[in-house]
Amino acid sequence: MTRASKAAAAIVSMASRGPAASCVGADGLCRNFAFGSNLMSSKMAARGYVGGDASDARCDARRDVCVTKEYGRGSPPRRTAARRSLAPRHTDTNSLLTHGTTRVEWSSAEPGILEGWTLSFNQAGWPPAEPSFANVVPLADGGEAKAPQCTDAAPPPSCHGVVYTMTPQHFDTLWESEGSGDWYTTEKVKVRLYSGEVVESIVFCCVPRRRTAHEQSVPPSERYMTFLREGGKAAGLSPEYTEWLSKLPTAPKNPLVAFTFGQFAVVNQNISWMVSTARKSLHPLNPLAMLAKGVGVLWQDGYVKACAWWAQKVGYWPGGWVPVFLSLIPVLPLSLFCRTLSGASRLVFGSRGSAN
Repeated sequence: MTRASKAAAAIVSMASRGPAASCVGADGLCRNFAFGSNLMSSKMAARGYVGGDASDARCDARRDVCVTKEYGRGSPPRRTAARRSLAPRHTDTNSLLTHGTTRVEWSSAEPGILEGWTLSFNQAGWPPAEPSFANVVPLADGGEAKAPQCTDAAPPPSCHGVVYTMTPQHFDTLWESEGSGDWYTTEKVKVRLYSGEVVESIVFCCVPRRRTAHEQSVPPSERYMTFLREGGKAAGLSPEYTEWLSKLPTAPKNPLVAFTFGQFAVVNQNISWMVSTARKSLHPLNPLAMLAKGVGVLWQDGYVKACAWWAQKVGYWPGGWVPVFLSLIPVLPLSLFCRTLSGASRLVFGSRGSAN
């Protein structure tokens, strides 16, 4: 077997261990229906990327895509060309085998309609910084009552979004960036593209334990809603749907909590990447793999879950931002360490990270 054949076989083997093994179509590709922040192509492209941090402005000239600052200061996300079909970049197979995929790439992104489902902001977030996130619920399960309420317009009867077509390996990278099943389940659905074609796709649905009280829709942050509004326009979603999104209410912003939560996001992304890389690249009994797993358990099952529980208990209260802010203070020195490490990594591997 040639070196290239071995590399290809290893990539297929890695993909077969993840959820992509059950979603591969007849053409050997996976399709994901995006309806939330991943409507913004720059947000989708940044999934799994840990060459730096999630809050820095970062541009990829080959795709003409910008990932703008998500927290604190910074301009709103820039629009990309409507209904752009994005071709995957050239990727070094040996780098993939050595370092793992660090960005999600796709071959096409087409707007479509998920009929019989509705958008709902009933995925519990980190109030007051991020009170809620987007989810989709079937209308047959009382989804209409869970849709976001707007005094100026009734919720549409279907959910509009973008179908991303990608390789199984990149789908697994996307799945890992979304929590590897801790936040979502996968559902196979039929999506009618704006072109009229009906395709089978995978949609991520929030697990019941991660939903808001009584699964009711809660206004999200202005930052998060911007991804849906600008991403929907850039993707070419119908004007009626994007106008409805523009009328939905958002939660008031607290700059201090937004800043600390942004630092938390930096640390969480880097630790998640470290644990995932160690799991893929090292033997389970390797001391470094065991150390990474231990850190992951302490972080994810300890600190993160405790902070999430605390934020959801007090974050919706008047003045609840104070205890939430205090609970996130410990991440500030960790964020500085991650930024320093990221800077050193860019000096060694280049600004695009070590994977490509």
